Amino acid sequence: MFLFLNIILYLKRRIVFRYKSGQNPNGSKADIAGIVNEAGNVLGMMPHPERAVEEVLGFTDGLKVFQSLIESLEDRK
Repeated sequence: MFLFLNIILYLKRRIVFRYKSGQNPNGSKADIAGIVNEAGNVLGMMPHPERAVEEVLGFTDGLKVFQSLIESLEDRK
């Protein structure tokens, strides 16, 4: 069943994030880390980029995720 669902999500371009091979902390199937709904305006994801947006916390990589989301939404206008 999951293989079929994975293929459908892939073909419909709804898988937007995958964990790097060997870096899947929660054991999600096919290393899927984030998917969007059919309209592409709702994102569900396991990583927590909000924990990596402040230099004081040691990382700013998560900020790129939010910047990319803003750019994508602006392109839809």
